[in-house]
Amino acid sequence: MPSPTTDLVRSYLKEIGRYPLLTPEQEITNARLVQQMMAIEQQRQAIALQLNREPTNNNSQFAIRNSQLRT
Repeated sequence: MPSPTTDLVRSYLKEIGRYPLLTPEQEITNARLVQQMMAIEQQRQAIALQLNREPTNNNSQFAIRNSQLRT
């Protein structure tokens, strides 16, 4: 008789096997999106330090657009 741990692992593996894995292209796309989101968050934090408060969406959008124009 299998142990309860083995049954749980088997159940878990069956459950995750129901969902398809990402393709390499999807992984790359998702990784790039995460990198972009991290860069935006870093810029938002820098703006917050400059303003000494949380930036509004307009502050953030303006600063991000200006930084993109410089690069």
